[in-house]
Order: sequence, then structure tokens, then C-alpha cells
Amino acid sequence: MILYNRLMETKTAALTQTIEDLLQKCESLEKQNAELEQKLKWFEEQFRLSRKL
Repeated sequence: MILYNRLMETKTAALTQTIEDLLQKCESLEKQNAELEQKLKWFEEQFRLSRKL
């Protein structure tokens, strides 16, 4: 029983760490996505402006 409890504690700690890692990765990707959307808008505007010349 004690071995089972320790095993479950270890698995729970590993899952908790995995969830935290995934949340950090998600936050990082959301930030990167926002930056890329901003760059895309800038390039679209530059393209639109160059077409007017």
C-alpha cells in the first residue's frame, strides 16, 4: 500500500509538471501568434501602400 501511494504521488507530481510545462508552452505560443499577427498586418499594409504608388 505504501509503495502504491508513493507511485501515485510520483505520477501526480509528473502530471502536474507536465501540465505546468504545457501551460507555459501555450502562453509562449499565444504570445508568438500575437506577434506574428501584428507583423502580418504591417506587411499587408506595406503591400497595400506599395500598390497605390
